[in-house]
Amino acid sequence: MVCLVMPRSTPAQAADNSPPRQTRPRYSVPPPGQQRGWIDIQQYNYLPDPVEAGRLLMSEAQLAGFDLDDSTRVFPKATSVHLPGGRTATADAASRYIRAIQKPPDAVKASGAPVPFLVKLRRAVTVREYATALMAGIRLSRGFSDASIVMAMQPDQVHQIANLPFVYWIQPFLPEYKYDASRSEAAGGKHIYVESLVGDQQVCRDDLLRCGATIVGTFNDGAWYNVTFLEPSVKSVAALWWVLYIETGTETKDQ
Repeated sequence: MVCLVMPRSTPAQAADNSPPRQTRPRYSVPPPGQQRGWIDIQQYNYLPDPVEAGRLLMSEAQLAGFDLDDSTRVFPKATSVHLPGGRTATADAASRYIRAIQKPPDAVKASGAPVPFLVKLRRAVTVREYATALMAGIRLSRGFSDASIVMAMQPDQVHQIANLPFVYWIQPFLPEYKYDASRSEAAGGKHIYVESLVGDQQVCRDDLLRCGATIVGTFNDGAWYNVTFLEPSVKSVAALWWVLYIETGTETKDQ
């Protein structure tokens, strides 16, 4: 099981639309008399190059004293994942999806844009599996409800991921899964908080600007954007591949 470090709040970023450089340590070596230190595993997911991030995770996890293949944390079997706004993703829908897809459309393959998928877990992902996924260009989210995660990948990688030992089922992570429509549709004049799968990166800032957003700042080490809209379209933000979750509010959160 991977030992995670809880994120802390960071100051709001300058208005130059450039993401800050991460300076917080990703790991620590074992203290005297202890077998292992700690790993802030999401920091690897936030690095710009996932391949390099996977290599760093493999080497630094060993320096921290972690068992790369610890797969002892098994989750109860469940057929559904409950998502914001009362939505539910089911194993039946995932099975129909896997049976239906033969190969990704040429337009999707040619675009090169990752596609997010919701993955119901049989057990915790090992450090080696996490690093191997990163080295294949796949991003992995924090844990969601009902022992699930989001993995962003190329569509032609889906069948390979579906057959991995930690995967119970997999299906597309739809835009409507990312927000509560009853609270988000009328977002005019409000602050919108957008959780990023890959942290604070230039591609995310550019996407938000194209959606008409003004970036007020970030918090939780860049995992969340605080944005405002003149003419908001929550649906357009939810369609972005790297968006995990969207909240709305009337005031700025602590930065």
